Amino acid sequence: MRHGELITLRWQDIDFDNNLITVREEIAKSKKTRKIPISSSLRRLLLEQKLKTGHSGMVFLTPEGIPYSPNNPSALKRCFTTARKKTDLLDLRFHDLRHTAATRMAENGASIIAVKEICGHSDIKTTMQYFHPDKSLKEAVEILGGLIQV
Repeated sequence: MRHGELITLRWQDIDFDNNLITVREEIAKSKKTRKIPISSSLRRLLLEQKLKTGHSGMVFLTPEGIPYSPNNPSALKRCFTTARKKTDLLDLRFHDLRHTAATRMAENGASIIAVKEICGHSDIKTTMQYFHPDKSLKEAVEILGGLIQV
């Protein structure tokens, strides 16, 4: 998810029964609602977070327990900077996490359409930057070769 989508995420946007996060159209860059599936590990983390912040309607709060403001992202930036320093990832930007997620999905066989929908890209060309055609072309002919019995 994008920075602005995360800091405005509300508990009512998370459907634990169906394991989905709804990105509301008013916070989505594309201005279109989208549904993002929740993995079992993310579900567990979100439930732990709910125990901490469930009294608030917001999923993520500042260290002081105040909801983040989309107009003032500095509090989240401070938290992210602290986390980066603890992991020695000093040149990592918050948006790099989104790129990494898309790249890992692509590298591990997710379809281009799935990655496009999860990321909320309006144009498939944006999603294509995470796919490496040379590798997929080789895999495609290997799959075909396995189907043909000589």
